[in-house]
Amino acid sequence: MNASRFTLIAFVCLSLSDPPAEATAQQFDYRSQLGVVELGEQICLTIPNDKGKAGDIVHVIFPAKPQIHIQATIAEKVSKSCSRDPDTGPEDSFYVLQTKEQKIVSGIGLGLVNYKSTFKLQDGLLGFNPHHDNSWEFLRDCASSEGLHLSSGEDALRRASAPGTGITISDTM
Repeated sequence: MNASRFTLIAFVCLSLSDPPAEATAQQFDYRSQLGVVELGEQICLTIPNDKGKAGDIVHVIFPAKPQIHIQATIAEKVSKSCSRDPDTGPEDSFYVLQTKEQKIVSGIGLGLVNYKSTFKLQDGLLGFNPHHDNSWEFLRDCASSEGLHLSSGEDALRRASAPGTGITISDTM
């Protein structure tokens, strides 16, 4: 077989093969995949996404240092709010989460629903890779006069609060 014919066959085979996983990975949607998780008597996810189903994976990040990551699953969608936030919006849906973690304490974190890429710990912050490339979003908290702001590198977070705690999650930094 001559070299040009071999090159053509190799090119056709490569063109017809499956693209790399990074190219087919679904783009992360901040609006439908990033929510607020409250831990108390139960673990509650508040998110403007009514498509969650039992068994969906939720990565919960507690942004106060040292940052903690736990993996939970949606146990059920609930018809009434399980959130302590009196200002949830009409677009919000509520899910009760379950986890096998033993060290669960009360708190508020961010939930990444059906996130399928990796996490990275850098300078005490947990990062996630929403675009499946070399860009990383790092979750952090910041105290302000309005309460506690939880943010990522994207300005796409929503607002929630936990009455009696002085904690507010906002899309403003």
